[in-house]
Amino acid sequence: MRALAFRSRCVLSLMLAAPLPHGCRGDRLNTAMVRIDIHHSDEAIRQELLGYTPLGSDAAAVLEFVYLHLGVEGRGSGVGLVPRPDITATLGHSPRYMFMSNNVEANWRFDERRKLRSLEIRRYGTKGGNYNRDDFLYPVQIDLRQSNEMIRRILLRHTPLGSDLASISRFIETRLYAQSSEADGVALTGRPGLAVILGEYMDPKSGSPQRVRVNWTWDSNQRLKAIEVSRVSSLDGRFQYALPLF
Repeated sequence: MRALAFRSRCVLSLMLAAPLPHGCRGDRLNTAMVRIDIHHSDEAIRQELLGYTPLGSDAAAVLEFVYLHLGVEGRGSGVGLVPRPDITATLGHSPRYMFMSNNVEANWRFDERRKLRSLEIRRYGTKGGNYNRDDFLYPVQIDLRQSNEMIRRILLRHTPLGSDLASISRFIETRLYAQSSEADGVALTGRPGLAVILGEYMDPKSGSPQRVRVNWTWDSNQRLKAIEVSRVSSLDGRFQYALPLF
């Protein structure tokens, strides 16, 4: 089955998964890219994607496929932010007229257990351009079981102090392999900023799932002042469901 072909040993430590094996972190060219022909019918596209992500798939497996193996021009994830999350991916676009284009988007929807319950394809017109598919070729994966300080240092290499909001948002959307898309820092961590859920893993000491959160904070000039990394039990519902920005 094609879905199994993408269960590589470099899966991110999401959804209580195991930690990353040594050597599978950092920047690496994504050469196993699946590209969807957007000129096919919606149903043909849907069936092709279901071949990689069958109904009933765990959200972690769909995240891996979308973020590491699917050629996209945009993507987003509500996993960990809402009770019944979804994952979206812009598969491509075709010129419409003037500055308009027709986008083709896939939307994976999950139930409360984070199992895939539906996959829908939609087409819509939009102004302006999209990201280039090449922008997504170098995913940044982070071993969640590293210390908070080590994770912070890795992220600072990609988003240095003084970076503007646009460049950080672009990094999160196109390169960072995270469980969630951007969310309000106050809603997710209790502190102002731009935040994501980096992922979840099972802590062997406590025996409970741990959620790793990252929050980028700003100075008065809207430049990056600090990166805050924190952990909270996934069983703690205080910030379990936050409203995403997308």
